[in-house]
This record gives sequence, C-alpha cells and structure tokens, in this order.
Amino acid sequence: MSRVSVVVPTFNRKETLPRALESIQRQTYDDLETIVVDDGSTDGTRALISEQFQSITYIKHKENSGGSAARNTGIQAATGRYIAFLDSDDEWKPEKIERQVEYLQRRDEEWGAVYTGFEKVRNGKTEFVRSPSAAGDIYKRQLSRDFVGPTSTVLVRKRCFDAVGGFREDLPARQDYEMWLRISKEFEFGHVDDLLTILHTDSLHRISEATERRIEAHEMLIAEIKQEISALPKVKQNEIIALQYYTLARYCQKNGVNGLARKYFVKSLRLTPSKVRSWAGIVLTVLGVSTREPWFRKVSGLFRNND
Repeated sequence: MSRVSVVVPTFNRKETLPRALESIQRQTYDDLETIVVDDGSTDGTRALISEQFQSITYIKHKENSGGSAARNTGIQAATGRYIAFLDSDDEWKPEKIERQVEYLQRRDEEWGAVYTGFEKVRNGKTEFVRSPSAAGDIYKRQLSRDFVGPTSTVLVRKRCFDAVGGFREDLPARQDYEMWLRISKEFEFGHVDDLLTILHTDSLHRISEATERRIEAHEMLIAEIKQEISALPKVKQNEIIALQYYTLARYCQKNGVNGLARKYFVKSLRLTPSKVRSWAGIVLTVLGVSTREPWFRKVSGLFRNND
C-alpha cells in the first residue's frame, strides 16, 4: 500500500498525458501509486499506457462522464493515506509531493489538505503565477473567493473525502472550488509557498476551461453560498456576494465576454457601490481593453491597493 495515491483524470489527452505522468515519475517522494482514469478516450490512451507506463493503474470509463466522475473513480480506487490530483495537461516540479507530505506529517488530523503555488504557461511562456495566501481555518475566506486553486495543486488526506464525500458531478464546472469549500468547513488547509505546479493553458480541451459551463456553475454556487451565509449581517453578506460577482465578471472579461462582464460588475456594484475596481472593470469592457495585455496586471494591482 502506497502512502500517496495520485489520481490523473484524462479524456483524449494522448499528446499531453506523457508529460504529466513523467512529472509524477520524477517526484523525489517515491512511496506513491498512480491511477489514470480514462474518461472514455478514443485517441489511443489505453495503448499509450500499456506501452510506456505499465506500472500505472489504468481504469477506463465506458462513456465520458466528466472530470468529477473520473476523480471520484480514482478516489474509490486509491489505497493511499493521501490523495493528490494531476490534470493530464499539467505537471509538477519534482519536490511537490515530498514537500506536501512533510507539511501534513508535521500537523495533526485537523489539517486536511495542503496546496502549492502555481504558474500558468501558454505556448512555453509563463503568463501568470499565484503564490498561496491563506492557511488554517480558511472557510469564511473561501466563501468570498477561491484561495486554494486548481486540483493539480492540492494534496488531501483521504479521510477528508470519507467525511465530506466526493466531487459533485452535477456541477458543470468549478467542482474544485466547491470541494475546497466543503473540506475547509471541516478541516484546516495548509500551503507550501513555492510554485510547484505548472498549469498548461494551451490545451484545447482543459477539463476546467469552458466559458459557458464555468459561468453556469458559478451562478449555481453563488445561489448556494447565499443560503449558507443567510444568518450573517446584511453588510457581510453583501461583501461576500459582491466579491463573487466581481470574480465572475473578471473571468468573463478575461475571456472576452464583455457584455456579461459588465452585467456582473454592475451586480457587484449594487452590493458594494464604492469599489473602484468594479467601476474600472466596466470602463475597460466598454473600451474593449484586453486584460491579457502585459501592463494590465500592474494597473489592476494599483486598483486593488487603493480599493
């Protein structure tokens, strides 16, 4: 029985899957098992595994059922005390798992998960990095926005899934955020400061990258969060939901859906009218300014600092 089980959900990613699996094999921590859950691929993924990665446990769904279903299958098959997830178009730095296991081993069972910083790479160039900024009892902060990030960054004690259940299969996207909400309500989160996860954003079929599904899922989660926080003072409720709408607006803006971006900026402003960043967001969408421009993050940072 391995101490760490690595679950790799995949669907028609034969071209990027080897990079992900090789990054697992390069880990400095070697007491692990790798479980590839093939969610109905038709591109020869099975042959790739049998020819190049014979030591890996391979499970195939008869039909494509989505990333959450694939991860849940992997969780059920896992034998490790800890479970890590790696999307099949991402990769890890060699010390990623070792650093996370060491972190949780130094803490008691109330600490359920540990995540790392990450960098987003497009066509070989780093376009974004995020370092961890929240640890301990982060549930109240998580209600406003996701501080943890993608599944590829996280190592979780298996007992957390025994306590809160698996990934939701009814959500069209944002299943990772919803899971971290549930876990953070029951357990504490830790983080390793370094950028140990690499997310490749040039894939055409990222599990998490579908704009319409993402917007629909975020709307669903906002409705559920409204119920969760209904006992809080109205001012606090407004702050939480306003930040949720702002996050959704920024996502739409980044993906060029400026009409919807303005809609969500307005929703955010109705709850917190004094937020400079939301007014600035509306102006930028009217002007058609791309948030992918190199100078944009510097400007948006100034707005955050003065908001």
